[in-house]
Amino acid sequence: MPHRPHLSLATAFALLSLPSSACQAGKDTSDATSSAETATSEGATSSSSSSSAAGTGTSTGDASTTGTSTSTTTDGSTTGLDPCSWYWPENLDYEFCPPVTLENAAVSGDTPLGPLDLRYARFGLQLCSACPTAYNGQLALYAAAPGDSPTPPAGDFLTFRELTSTSAYPSAGSIAGMQPDLFEVNVDLDAVLPPVEATSPPLDEGAPPLVTGTITLSGPGWAVSGTFSAPLCTPLDWSFACE
Repeated sequence: MPHRPHLSLATAFALLSLPSSACQAGKDTSDATSSAETATSEGATSSSSSSSAAGTGTSTGDASTTGTSTSTTTDGSTTGLDPCSWYWPENLDYEFCPPVTLENAAVSGDTPLGPLDLRYARFGLQLCSACPTAYNGQLALYAAAPGDSPTPPAGDFLTFRELTSTSAYPSAGSIAGMQPDLFEVNVDLDAVLPPVEATSPPLDEGAPPLVTGTITLSGPGWAVSGTFSAPLCTPLDWSFACE
């Protein structure tokens, strides 16, 4: 029978202990891999949370710094105030008509209805512009003092519309209690009209805007002329057919 070799005790012990070391090494490697994966996962979660928090902070910051400065007008829109101060809320019902008690005109002469002597004057604005203006406004000449009343006084008077520095259109009148025929009356005017800035609020009754000048009325039976210095009276404001 052939001879079988026998393992020594030391060799056997070495063979028995080898698998245990290899398994432990494999286990350590697996545990390290698992720990790394766990750390990576936790790091990603932490990064995601930080990113989310940062995003939330950015969004909140944007919202807190957003704002618009506006002015509210009478119709509820959020636009700035109108450039014309007549249309500001506090001036919508504003009436300006200082008393006229001293003579501020000297317009006299002959008419088909008799002599005419007008000693007082006022003017009104034309409302068809972006801002009420004396240009194309109205001029009123009276025989009696209107005082503090915005309505024409009793007695002779003449009114003229579409007022410019060189012309005006006679629109109404009363002479000796009768209505004159103004159709053939020619008006020659040399007047100074105040600018829009001077006829817009705020206004001072002690120094009202004025239309000053000379006027001559001619035509069949008309020979009237003179000077005037008319303060603003807004109840005389008027408008034609605005486009």
